[in-house]
Amino acid sequence: MPFLCLLLCVLASLVPLGRLWAQPVLPTRADSGGIALLLHRADAFAKAPAWTVAPLVGRAGGAEQPDWDLTWASGAVLLSDGRLVTLAAVGNRFYRFAPDGRGERVLARQGAGPGEIMAPSGPVLWRGDSVVIVDMANNRVTWFDARQGGHRTMASPRSPAVPPIAPVGVLRSGAIVGSNSFVGSNDTDSMVRQPAPIIVLDPRTSSTRVVTTIPGLELVSSLTANYRGRRSRQSSVVRFTRVARVAAWDSMIVTSSSDAYALDLRDAAGRIRATIRVPVPRRAVTPAMREAALARALKRFNDPASERMIDKAESIRLERLTPSATQLPAHDALLVSGNGLLWVVDARGPLDAGGAATAFRADGAIVGRLTWKGNGVPMAFGADRVVMRELDEDDVVSLAIYRWQRR
Repeated sequence: MPFLCLLLCVLASLVPLGRLWAQPVLPTRADSGGIALLLHRADAFAKAPAWTVAPLVGRAGGAEQPDWDLTWASGAVLLSDGRLVTLAAVGNRFYRFAPDGRGERVLARQGAGPGEIMAPSGPVLWRGDSVVIVDMANNRVTWFDARQGGHRTMASPRSPAVPPIAPVGVLRSGAIVGSNSFVGSNDTDSMVRQPAPIIVLDPRTSSTRVVTTIPGLELVSSLTANYRGRRSRQSSVVRFTRVARVAAWDSMIVTSSSDAYALDLRDAAGRIRATIRVPVPRRAVTPAMREAALARALKRFNDPASERMIDKAESIRLERLTPSATQLPAHDALLVSGNGLLWVVDARGPLDAGGAATAFRADGAIVGRLTWKGNGVPMAFGADRVVMRELDEDDVVSLAIYRWQRR
Protein backbone atom coordinates (compact mmCIF):
# COMPACT_ATOMS: atom_id res chain seq x y z
CA MET A 1 0.00 0.00 0.00
CA PRO A 2 1.47 3.45 -0.91
CA PHE A 3 2.51 5.28 2.21
CA LEU A 4 0.23 8.28 1.70
CA CYS A 5 -2.72 5.87 1.51
CA LEU A 6 -1.53 4.34 4.76
CA LEU A 7 -1.48 7.80 6.33
CA LEU A 8 -5.08 8.38 5.27
CA CYS A 9 -6.10 5.07 6.81
CA VAL A 10 -4.41 6.02 10.05
CA LEU A 11 -6.14 9.40 10.07
CA ALA A 12 -9.52 7.76 9.54
CA SER A 13 -8.96 5.62 12.63
CA LEU A 14 -8.25 8.55 14.94
CA VAL A 15 -10.73 9.99 17.40
CA PRO A 16 -12.44 12.98 15.73
CA LEU A 17 -10.70 16.12 16.88
CA GLY A 18 -13.65 18.46 16.34
CA ARG A 19 -13.11 22.13 16.96
CA LEU A 20 -10.14 21.47 19.29
CA TRP A 21 -7.74 21.49 16.32
CA ALA A 22 -9.79 23.49 13.81
CA GLN A 23 -6.98 25.15 11.86
CA PRO A 24 -4.08 22.77 11.34
CA VAL A 25 -0.92 23.94 9.59
CA LEU A 26 -0.47 21.65 6.61
CA PRO A 27 2.93 20.67 5.24
CA THR A 28 3.90 20.62 1.61
CA ARG A 29 4.56 17.17 0.17
CA ALA A 30 7.49 15.99 -1.87
CA ASP A 31 9.09 12.66 -2.67
CA SER A 32 12.70 11.60 -2.23
CA GLY A 33 13.55 8.12 -3.42
CA GLY A 34 10.16 6.76 -2.36
CA ILE A 35 10.20 8.57 1.02
CA ALA A 36 7.37 11.06 1.54
CA LEU A 37 8.75 14.42 2.70
CA LEU A 38 6.26 16.41 4.80
CA LEU A 39 7.85 19.86 4.87
CA HIS A 40 6.85 22.84 7.01
CA ARG A 41 7.90 26.48 6.71
CA ALA A 42 9.96 28.22 9.36
CA ASP A 43 6.87 30.11 10.61
CA ALA A 44 4.78 26.95 11.12
CA PHE A 45 4.86 27.14 14.93
CA ALA A 46 3.76 30.78 14.91
CA LYS A 47 0.80 29.93 12.66
CA ALA A 48 -0.34 26.87 14.62
CA PRO A 49 -3.38 27.06 16.92
CA ALA A 50 -2.04 28.37 20.25
CA TRP A 51 -2.92 26.59 23.47
CA THR A 52 -1.89 26.92 27.10
CA VAL A 53 -2.46 24.86 30.23
CA ALA A 54 -5.72 25.50 32.07
CA PRO A 55 -6.19 25.44 35.86
CA LEU A 56 -4.92 22.37 37.69
CA VAL A 57 -7.07 19.21 37.55
CA GLY A 58 -5.10 17.22 40.12
CA ARG A 59 -1.68 16.62 41.62
CA ALA A 60 -0.15 13.20 42.35
CA GLY A 61 2.56 12.81 44.98
CA GLY A 62 4.37 15.89 46.22
CA ALA A 63 4.72 17.26 49.73
CA GLU A 64 1.03 16.62 50.50
CA GLN A 65 1.35 12.86 49.80
CA PRO A 66 4.69 11.80 51.30
CA ASP A 67 3.75 8.10 51.16
CA TRP A 68 3.60 8.31 47.37
CA ASP A 69 7.19 9.20 46.57
CA LEU A 70 7.63 10.22 42.92
CA THR A 71 11.25 11.37 43.12
CA TRP A 72 12.27 8.71 40.60
CA ALA A 73 9.05 8.58 38.59
CA SER A 74 9.84 7.46 35.05
CA GLY A 75 7.06 7.19 32.55
CA ALA A 76 3.36 7.89 33.06
CA VAL A 77 0.15 6.67 31.43
CA LEU A 78 -3.29 8.32 31.49
CA LEU A 79 -6.12 5.78 31.62
CA SER A 80 -9.46 6.11 29.86
CA ASP A 81 -11.26 7.39 32.98
CA GLY A 82 -8.63 10.01 33.86
CA ARG A 83 -6.68 7.88 36.33
CA LEU A 84 -2.90 8.02 36.19
CA VAL A 85 -0.30 5.28 36.60
CA THR A 86 3.43 5.81 36.95
CA LEU A 87 6.51 3.78 37.77
CA ALA A 88 8.91 4.83 40.54
CA ALA A 89 11.97 3.01 39.21
CA VAL A 90 14.08 3.48 42.37
CA GLY A 91 12.27 1.58 45.11
CA ASN A 92 10.27 -0.31 42.47
CA ARG A 93 6.75 0.91 43.04
CA PHE A 94 4.04 0.96 40.38
CA TYR A 95 1.43 3.50 41.49
CA ARG A 96 -2.13 4.32 40.47
CA PHE A 97 -3.67 7.71 41.21
CA ALA A 98 -7.25 8.96 40.98
CA PRO A 99 -8.11 11.62 38.35
CA ASP A 100 -7.62 14.30 41.02
CA GLY A 101 -4.15 12.94 41.87
CA ARG A 102 -5.10 11.17 45.10
CA GLY A 103 -3.03 8.02 45.65
CA GLU A 104 -5.24 4.95 45.21
CA ARG A 105 -3.23 1.77 44.93
CA VAL A 106 0.26 0.27 44.66
CA LEU A 107 -0.14 -2.07 41.69
CA ALA A 108 3.31 -3.65 42.06
CA ARG A 109 6.14 -3.69 44.61
CA GLN A 110 9.73 -4.83 44.59
CA GLY A 111 10.29 -8.55 44.43
CA ALA A 112 10.61 -11.62 42.23
CA GLY A 113 7.16 -13.07 42.89
CA PRO A 114 4.06 -12.90 40.67
CA GLY A 115 3.23 -9.32 39.80
CA GLU A 116 6.39 -7.98 41.48
CA ILE A 117 9.16 -5.98 39.83
CA MET A 118 12.93 -5.72 40.25
CA ALA A 119 14.45 -3.73 37.35
CA PRO A 120 11.41 -2.35 35.53
CA SER A 121 11.13 0.00 32.57
CA GLY A 122 8.02 1.58 31.12
CA PRO A 123 5.08 1.72 31.63
CA VAL A 124 3.47 1.91 28.20
CA LEU A 125 -0.19 1.64 27.28
CA TRP A 126 -1.19 -1.65 25.66
CA ARG A 127 -4.89 -1.79 24.81
CA GLY A 128 -7.79 -0.41 26.79
CA ASP A 129 -6.42 0.19 30.27
CA SER A 130 -3.82 -2.57 30.12
CA VAL A 131 -0.27 -1.34 30.77
CA VAL A 132 3.03 -3.10 29.96
CA ILE A 133 6.21 -3.15 32.04
CA VAL A 134 9.43 -4.87 30.95
CA ASP A 135 11.43 -6.24 33.89
CA MET A 136 15.02 -7.13 33.00
CA ALA A 137 15.96 -8.53 36.41
CA ASN A 138 12.97 -10.88 36.52
CA ASN A 139 13.34 -11.60 32.79
CA ARG A 140 9.70 -11.05 32.01
CA VAL A 141 7.12 -8.79 30.43
CA THR A 142 4.08 -8.06 32.60
CA TRP A 143 0.71 -6.76 31.47
CA PHE A 144 -1.13 -5.04 34.32
CA ASP A 145 -4.84 -4.37 34.27
CA ALA A 146 -4.41 -0.86 35.66
CA ARG A 147 -8.08 -0.48 36.53
CA GLN A 148 -8.70 -3.84 38.22
CA GLY A 149 -5.17 -4.69 39.39
CA GLY A 150 -4.75 -8.12 37.77
CA HIS A 151 -1.74 -9.12 35.68
CA ARG A 152 -0.33 -11.68 33.24
CA THR A 153 3.27 -12.30 32.27
CA MET A 154 5.50 -13.85 29.63
CA ALA A 155 9.22 -14.54 29.69
CA SER A 156 11.20 -11.73 28.10
CA PRO A 157 12.81 -13.07 24.90
CA ARG A 158 16.59 -13.07 25.14
CA SER A 159 19.12 -12.96 22.35
CA PRO A 160 22.87 -12.23 22.50
CA ALA A 161 22.42 -9.97 19.48
CA VAL A 162 19.62 -7.89 21.03
CA PRO A 163 20.13 -5.69 24.12
CA PRO A 164 17.45 -5.34 26.81
CA ILE A 165 14.54 -3.18 25.70
CA ALA A 166 13.29 -0.03 27.43
CA PRO A 167 9.76 0.25 25.99
CA VAL A 168 8.38 3.51 24.63
CA GLY A 169 5.09 2.34 23.13
CA VAL A 170 3.06 -0.31 21.34
CA LEU A 171 2.26 -0.58 17.63
CA ARG A 172 -1.25 -1.32 16.35
CA SER A 173 -0.12 -4.93 15.80
CA GLY A 174 0.67 -5.33 19.52
CA ALA A 175 4.44 -5.30 19.06
CA ILE A 176 6.32 -3.40 21.77
CA VAL A 177 8.77 -0.75 20.56
CA GLY A 178 11.73 0.47 22.57
CA SER A 179 15.38 1.29 22.60
CA ASN A 180 18.36 0.95 24.92
CA SER A 181 20.03 3.93 26.56
CA PHE A 182 22.78 2.24 28.59
CA VAL A 183 25.95 4.32 28.47
CA GLY A 184 28.81 2.53 26.77
CA SER A 185 32.45 3.55 26.49
CA ASN A 186 34.43 5.76 24.15
CA ASP A 187 37.94 4.52 23.45
CA THR A 188 38.87 7.40 21.15
CA ASP A 189 40.23 10.87 21.85
CA SER A 190 37.25 12.62 20.27
CA MET A 191 33.54 12.87 20.84
CA VAL A 192 31.51 9.97 19.42
CA ARG A 193 27.79 9.28 19.32
CA GLN A 194 26.81 5.95 20.81
CA PRO A 195 24.58 3.88 18.47
CA ALA A 196 21.05 3.56 19.81
CA PRO A 197 19.27 0.36 18.73
CA ILE A 198 15.56 0.52 17.88
CA ILE A 199 14.09 -2.74 19.19
CA VAL A 200 10.77 -4.47 18.47
CA LEU A 201 9.47 -7.16 20.83
CA ASP A 202 6.62 -9.20 19.37
CA PRO A 203 4.60 -11.04 22.05
CA ARG A 204 2.88 -13.14 19.39
CA THR A 205 6.14 -14.82 18.38
CA SER A 206 8.10 -14.29 21.63
CA SER A 207 10.90 -12.66 19.66
CA THR A 208 12.92 -9.47 19.76
CA ARG A 209 14.90 -7.88 16.96
CA VAL A 210 16.86 -4.72 16.30
CA VAL A 211 15.20 -3.14 13.27
CA THR A 212 17.65 -0.23 12.93
CA THR A 213 20.05 1.97 14.86
CA ILE A 214 20.30 5.76 15.05
CA PRO A 215 22.86 8.08 16.67
CA GLY A 216 22.38 8.33 20.42
CA LEU A 217 24.24 9.87 23.35
CA GLU A 218 27.39 11.94 22.79
CA LEU A 219 30.34 10.44 24.69
CA VAL A 220 33.82 11.77 25.44
CA SER A 221 36.73 9.90 27.02
CA SER A 222 39.08 12.81 27.59
CA LEU A 223 38.77 12.58 31.39
CA THR A 224 41.28 10.67 33.50
CA ALA A 225 39.72 9.38 36.71
CA ASN A 226 41.74 8.74 39.84
CA TYR A 227 39.43 6.95 42.26
CA ARG A 228 41.42 6.18 45.42
CA GLY A 229 44.70 6.19 43.50
CA ARG A 230 43.47 3.98 40.65
CA ARG A 231 43.89 5.84 37.37
CA SER A 232 41.62 5.06 34.44
CA ARG A 233 40.07 6.66 31.39
CA GLN A 234 36.57 7.94 32.09
CA SER A 235 33.84 8.02 29.43
CA SER A 236 31.29 10.73 30.14
CA VAL A 237 28.08 11.90 28.52
CA VAL A 238 28.39 15.42 27.12
CA ARG A 239 26.22 17.90 29.00
CA PHE A 240 23.23 18.98 26.86
CA THR A 241 23.84 15.89 24.73
CA ARG A 242 21.81 15.03 21.67
CA VAL A 243 19.68 11.95 22.36
CA ALA A 244 17.97 9.30 20.26
CA ARG A 245 14.21 9.78 20.52
CA VAL A 246 11.72 7.00 19.71
CA ALA A 247 7.93 6.63 19.80
CA ALA A 248 5.34 4.10 18.64
CA TRP A 249 2.67 5.94 16.65
CA ASP A 250 -0.18 3.70 15.52
CA SER A 251 1.51 1.45 12.93
CA MET A 252 4.65 3.61 12.67
CA ILE A 253 7.90 3.91 14.62
CA VAL A 254 8.97 7.54 14.94
CA THR A 255 12.68 8.20 15.40
CA SER A 256 14.90 11.25 15.65
CA SER A 257 18.56 11.71 16.49
CA SER A 258 17.69 15.30 17.61
CA ASP A 259 20.29 16.77 15.22
CA ALA A 260 17.51 18.74 13.55
CA TYR A 261 13.74 19.03 13.84
CA ALA A 262 13.26 16.00 11.59
CA LEU A 263 11.02 13.07 12.51
CA ASP A 264 11.47 9.84 10.56
CA LEU A 265 8.33 7.69 10.26
CA ARG A 266 9.34 4.05 9.89
CA ASP A 267 7.44 0.85 9.31
CA ALA A 268 7.70 -2.08 11.73
CA ALA A 269 10.79 -3.32 9.88
CA GLY A 270 12.60 -0.04 10.48
CA ARG A 271 12.39 1.32 6.92
CA ILE A 272 11.82 5.08 6.61
CA ARG A 273 8.54 5.77 4.81
CA ALA A 274 8.12 9.50 5.54
CA THR A 275 9.91 12.39 7.24
CA ILE A 276 8.34 15.42 8.92
CA ARG A 277 10.61 18.47 8.94
CA VAL A 278 10.33 21.92 10.52
CA PRO A 279 13.30 24.24 9.78
CA VAL A 280 13.79 25.70 13.26
CA PRO A 281 17.37 26.34 14.44
CA ARG A 282 18.87 24.70 17.50
CA ARG A 283 19.48 27.06 20.41
CA ALA A 284 23.02 27.96 21.42
CA VAL A 285 24.20 26.84 24.87
CA THR A 286 25.23 29.99 26.75
CA PRO A 287 27.77 30.31 29.59
CA ALA A 288 24.87 30.95 31.97
CA MET A 289 23.23 27.68 30.87
CA ARG A 290 26.45 25.77 31.47
CA GLU A 291 26.88 27.26 34.95
CA ALA A 292 23.26 26.50 35.88
CA ALA A 293 23.51 22.91 34.62
CA LEU A 294 26.75 22.36 36.55
CA ALA A 295 25.21 23.74 39.74
CA ARG A 296 22.26 21.40 39.33
CA ALA A 297 24.56 18.42 38.75
CA LEU A 298 26.69 19.23 41.80
CA LYS A 299 23.62 19.65 43.99
CA ARG A 300 23.00 15.92 44.01
CA PHE A 301 26.33 15.34 45.78
CA ASN A 302 24.81 16.96 48.88
CA ASP A 303 22.31 14.12 49.10
CA PRO A 304 22.95 11.76 52.07
CA ALA A 305 23.25 8.87 49.61
CA SER A 306 26.35 10.52 48.12
CA GLU A 307 28.29 9.68 51.29
CA ARG A 308 28.31 6.05 50.12
CA MET A 309 30.16 6.96 46.92
CA ILE A 310 33.57 5.41 46.31
CA ASP A 311 35.30 8.79 46.13
CA LYS A 312 32.95 11.75 46.40
CA ALA A 313 35.65 14.38 45.87
CA GLU A 314 36.87 12.70 42.67
CA SER A 315 33.30 12.42 41.36
CA ILE A 316 32.81 16.15 41.94
CA ARG A 317 36.09 16.93 40.15
CA LEU A 318 35.07 14.90 37.11
CA GLU A 319 31.64 16.51 37.08
CA ARG A 320 33.26 19.93 36.86
CA LEU A 321 35.40 18.77 33.91
CA THR A 322 32.54 17.27 31.90
CA PRO A 323 32.29 19.20 28.60
CA SER A 324 29.11 20.77 27.30
CA ALA A 325 27.62 20.75 23.82
CA THR A 326 27.50 24.06 21.99
CA GLN A 327 23.80 23.72 21.14
CA LEU A 328 20.71 22.23 22.74
CA PRO A 329 19.15 19.22 21.00
CA ALA A 330 16.57 20.04 18.34
CA HIS A 331 13.81 18.80 20.67
CA ASP A 332 13.22 16.61 23.69
CA ALA A 333 10.64 13.85 24.20
CA LEU A 334 8.30 12.28 21.63
CA LEU A 335 4.97 11.37 23.29
CA VAL A 336 1.79 9.93 21.73
CA SER A 337 -1.60 10.86 23.16
CA GLY A 338 -4.66 8.65 23.41
CA ASN A 339 -6.36 10.43 20.50
CA GLY A 340 -3.52 9.60 18.12
CA LEU A 341 -1.45 12.80 18.13
CA LEU A 342 2.34 12.89 18.26
CA TRP A 343 3.57 15.51 20.75
CA VAL A 344 7.11 16.79 20.26
CA VAL A 345 8.43 18.59 23.33
CA ASP A 346 10.78 21.52 22.79
CA ALA A 347 14.30 21.31 24.18
CA ARG A 348 14.67 23.36 27.37
CA GLY A 349 17.60 25.13 28.91
CA PRO A 350 18.15 25.08 32.69
CA LEU A 351 17.16 28.75 33.02
CA ASP A 352 13.96 28.61 30.95
CA ALA A 353 10.84 29.88 32.70
CA GLY A 354 8.47 27.70 30.72
CA GLY A 355 8.18 25.22 27.90
CA ALA A 356 6.34 24.27 24.72
CA ALA A 357 5.23 21.20 22.78
CA THR A 358 3.82 20.70 19.29
CA ALA A 359 1.08 18.26 18.28
CA PHE A 360 1.32 16.54 14.88
CA ARG A 361 -1.26 14.54 12.95
CA ALA A 362 -0.21 11.43 11.07
CA ASP A 363 -0.22 13.35 7.76
CA GLY A 364 2.38 15.75 9.18
CA ALA A 365 -0.08 18.57 9.91
CA ILE A 366 0.55 20.67 13.03
CA VAL A 367 -2.72 20.79 14.94
CA GLY A 368 -1.64 22.70 18.04
CA ARG A 369 1.19 24.41 19.87
CA LEU A 370 1.00 24.18 23.68
CA THR A 371 3.00 26.53 25.93
CA TRP A 372 3.24 26.79 29.71
CA LYS A 373 5.03 28.61 32.51
CA GLY A 374 7.08 26.99 35.26
CA ASN A 375 9.46 24.04 35.51
CA GLY A 376 7.00 21.37 34.37
CA VAL A 377 8.23 18.64 32.02
CA PRO A 378 5.54 16.66 30.10
CA MET A 379 5.32 12.98 31.02
CA ALA A 380 2.10 12.04 29.19
CA PHE A 381 -0.63 13.55 27.03
CA GLY A 382 -4.30 12.63 26.96
CA ALA A 383 -7.01 13.79 24.58
CA ASP A 384 -7.52 17.03 26.52
CA ARG A 385 -4.87 17.09 29.25
CA VAL A 386 -1.18 16.81 30.01
CA VAL A 387 0.74 15.32 32.94
CA MET A 388 3.71 17.44 34.05
CA ARG A 389 6.59 16.45 36.31
CA GLU A 390 7.10 19.44 38.60
CA LEU A 391 9.45 20.42 41.44
CA ASP A 392 8.38 22.57 44.37
CA GLU A 393 10.67 24.98 46.24
CA ASP A 394 12.11 22.07 48.25
CA ASP A 395 12.70 19.98 45.09
CA VAL A 396 9.88 17.57 45.98
CA VAL A 397 8.52 15.90 42.85
CA SER A 398 4.85 15.72 41.94
CA LEU A 399 2.91 14.93 38.78
CA ALA A 400 0.50 17.75 37.99
CA ILE A 401 -2.45 17.12 35.68
CA TYR A 402 -3.67 20.06 33.58
CA ARG A 403 -6.26 20.52 30.89
CA TRP A 404 -5.42 22.98 28.15
CA GLN A 405 -7.36 25.78 26.55
CA ARG A 406 -7.08 28.21 23.65
CA ARG A 407 -4.69 31.01 24.49
